[in-house]
Amino acid sequence: MASLLSAVSAEFSTDFGILSAAQSGCGGAGAGGFVGSLPGCVAGLCGTKYADVLVRAERWDARPPQQLGWEDGDELPLEVLPGAGSLVLGGFDQTDVGLDVDGLGRARVLVFARGRQRYGYSDFREGMSPEEWLLQVFPDPDAQDALAGDPRRLAGQAPFGPLPKTGWFAARHAWAQTGWHDYLYTMPGFYGVDIALSSAGHPLSRLELAAKAVPLHNGQTYFQGTPHQDPLAQPLQPTLTPEQQNPMRLESVRTNAQRLADLAAQVGLPEITVMGHFIQALENLGLLLVMRRKGEDLLVPNPCPGMVWDVLDIPEQVRDRIRVQIGYADFRQVAEDLDNIVGWARDLTLTTTPRTLATRLAVTVDEVRGGLDLLALNKRASHLPLLQDGNDDLDQGDVVLVIRRGGAGT
Repeated sequence: MASLLSAVSAEFSTDFGILSAAQSGCGGAGAGGFVGSLPGCVAGLCGTKYADVLVRAERWDARPPQQLGWEDGDELPLEVLPGAGSLVLGGFDQTDVGLDVDGLGRARVLVFARGRQRYGYSDFREGMSPEEWLLQVFPDPDAQDALAGDPRRLAGQAPFGPLPKTGWFAARHAWAQTGWHDYLYTMPGFYGVDIALSSAGHPLSRLELAAKAVPLHNGQTYFQGTPHQDPLAQPLQPTLTPEQQNPMRLESVRTNAQRLADLAAQVGLPEITVMGHFIQALENLGLLLVMRRKGEDLLVPNPCPGMVWDVLDIPEQVRDRIRVQIGYADFRQVAEDLDNIVGWARDLTLTTTPRTLATRLAVTVDEVRGGLDLLALNKRASHLPLLQDGNDDLDQGDVVLVIRRGGAGT
């Protein structure tokens, strides 16, 4: 019979959905779609950005008895760093509560949670009960890897990066899948328009879109200025007072002015200086389409805008960066999970199949393949099929892959 040796609890609020139990000096694991681990630390992903969390961490002398009543669960390898102290619980900020793991060595950690699936990632409900988490650490004399153990159990999707659920969401998501979002994200005006379209969820007139976008755009800038009476005429760049004209701000204004001028030349406009110009530029690029309803022109996001480099002249180096961001649009979390798994493999080399990984992580084979491709783009890991006689008839999910951390495969 396993015995509980010690336990600690902490309740705190976090930001960005961050939860961790970490020794001093641990670089921090990636949580992926739920939890991840590295030597000295465990990372979790809360269900909401501003989450209230109640965490209990336990140390056992052997695998603890089965836990019931939890919504999400997983099992991970863990290795205690000698002399690095306790596993300190925390979120965006650490607490002063830590679980003593001195002398534990190679271990496993069972992680359970409930309450993560209540709301969307950015939702906030005043007075809602905290998410509950349980971490159970116990010795692992066999040094099992990250593929050992039962499949991950989740009550729902990861709290951000969801699959499209509406045509409107899918259309906006297509901007990220085709590279437009990354290319335009830092362009003055785009943030406001993008968030305005997201919150609206329905066709808008140009004036309605500008009216929603301008407060968001102004709130993002370091100098908000005075809102223009006509939202379409709202300047995209601030007019700096003499007191504000320091070198950093002046350089920012010059850089953004040049970027807007370059965009104007590519879309056939004489200039892009106000919100109305920027919305017109998005129309000219084909990102916004005009529909006619009850005699009024309304704007909708184009669900098939084409790849950004098929429309604009983009250097290959910039294309490489955009390709990574395209991968992030759908596969960021599963790639992080896969990175964790490879990190625990012997010699940082894992031989397995996409279906095995998909089953372990409770995702699809296509998501695994997308995550592996993203790791290759990031140069985090390479993957090559292991040549087998007569494997032409194998489903792609069953092809044996050799996955290596970093560099190119051989």
